[in-house]
Amino acid sequence: MVFVPSGQPWQKGRHVSAARTGTDDSDRHHVESRFSVSRVDVDRAGPTYTRDTLRDLHALNPDSELYFITGADALASILSWQGWEELFELARFIGVSRPGYELRQEHITGVLGELPKTL
Repeated sequence: MVFVPSGQPWQKGRHVSAARTGTDDSDRHHVESRFSVSRVDVDRAGPTYTRDTLRDLHALNPDSELYFITGADALASILSWQGWEELFELARFIGVSRPGYELRQEHITGVLGELPKTL
């Protein structure tokens, strides 16, 4: 599992605190060998787009299947993401519930109903 701290999220209208990559010695002992942290978004100049993140991760790991885990509330707005049409070719998406957001059946069916039939 690779954790990718955000660089400059393009949809955030507010300041986002600088990413901490977890690569210093004080954090290293908490991370098992099957977990890592990637700086692909932090090191890229300009706004951060999921499409670019997934492209970069594919380039670094061409034989890996990617799964993108995000909050269900964020996933509900995926059709507004930059280049969303390509996202489903780059990774499988997993939406998880977060505190303050109750995931209900109507959220899922509403978003699925908006997707093009070709996906």
